[in-house]
Amino acid sequence: MTELREVLLCLKYSKDKEKLYNTVKNDKAFEHVPNEAVSLINTLTGSNMKLNKDKEESNMCEAIQGLIEDGIKKGKFETLFELIKDGIITLKEAAKRMKMSEKSFKKQLSDYGYVI
Repeated sequence: MTELREVLLCLKYSKDKEKLYNTVKNDKAFEHVPNEAVSLINTLTGSNMKLNKDKEESNMCEAIQGLIEDGIKKGKFETLFELIKDGIITLKEAAKRMKMSEKSFKKQLSDYGYVI
C-alpha cells in the first residue's frame, strides 16, 4: 500500500478533528486515496467516511465534509427530539422544520436511536 503516509496521518490526528481536517484539506495527496485505504482508516479510527463507489478512490476532504454535515444533521434531529420530548414543539412542527413528512421524520429519529 503506497498510502501508508495518509493512513498514518489520519491515525495520528484521529483524536484532534481540527488538525485532521486541516491536514486533509491542505494536502493534495488526500484528494485521491484508494478506497481500500479509506476503509482501513475507517477501521483504525472508528470513522465512517463514505467511499466513492463509482471509482476506486475517494477524495477524503469530501468524505470528511460529509461526516461534518452528517453530524450537523444529527445534532438538529437531537435538538428537535429534545424539544418534542419536553413538550415545546409537536412532532408535526419538528418535521416541518426539517422539510419532511411526519413519517419520514419519525423514521429518521429512529435511525439515530431516538424513539417517540
